[in-house]
Amino acid sequence: MVLWISIKIRCDKIQIRLLSSHAEVVTEFNQKHTQEVSELHDTVSSLRQEKLVLQQEASDMRKQLIAEHSSETTSLKHQLETTSTLEAQRFMQLEANLKHEMNELHNQLDVSEEARATAENNAKQYQSGGPEFEWSVNSEVKRQLQSDEFFQQQVQGAHVEMDKEEVGAGGKQAAGLHKYLPVGTPFATTSK
Repeated sequence: MVLWISIKIRCDKIQIRLLSSHAEVVTEFNQKHTQEVSELHDTVSSLRQEKLVLQQEASDMRKQLIAEHSSETTSLKHQLETTSTLEAQRFMQLEANLKHEMNELHNQLDVSEEARATAENNAKQYQSGGPEFEWSVNSEVKRQLQSDEFFQQQVQGAHVEMDKEEVGAGGKQAAGLHKYLPVGTPFATTSK
């Protein structure tokens, strides 16, 4: 019985020591855990603060980039509009110049066609030896007729043909036709 009591007392002491050691371990663990958790909370809070700072910097940089881009875009748009306006004005001027030149060419073509038709008609009248051969064109047409190679060939051929007829007929019919040719015409003659 005494032995059993002695063993029990020893077991109780051992159990008390174990419980005490366990309490110390738990207390130390809790303290370390609490400290680590506190440090982790501090780290998280610091990281959150840095995140907010970075977000603010990123927002400021974005606003700055948008402002710069908007300014550059406005400047480029203004330059493009100015260039487009100048090019449009230049194109309109070129178009007006081309239209003016085309009108002049059409007018010259009309005068040339009128002169050619008149030259052919006059050449036919001259060749037929009509008694009333008259010049029916204005001074500008006369000037162009004098430089019109086609007209000169037509009238010159008619003139040669008439010369042959005049030689055979005594030269009486066309002796006075030279007076109907304009003054200064290179193929006009004064006698046969």
